[in-house]
Amino acid sequence: MSALDFLFEVFRGRAGADAVVWRDRPHSYAWLLERVEASGELLEARHVPPGGVAALHADFSPAGIAMLLALLDRGCIAVPLTPEVENHSH
Repeated sequence: MSALDFLFEVFRGRAGADAVVWRDRPHSYAWLLERVEASGELLEARHVPPGGVAALHADFSPAGIAMLLALLDRGCIAVPLTPEVENHSH
């Protein structure tokens, strides 16, 4: 059982409602849940171990949010790196 199960249950209860609006386009909770599941499958296929450490190169897009939630659902330590952070590191 994931620590995020309670959150995903709330998402299911609000499936048709907007979860995120990105660049004037709404994304529903159902869409977000589907992307979290697909992201989890990608992590599994890429052999990212539960509890592992992963750098997340993403912006604050719905897809980035979904991948962050999938990493946290696996118990991973996620290190978000946005393009802005990368530009300031040099």
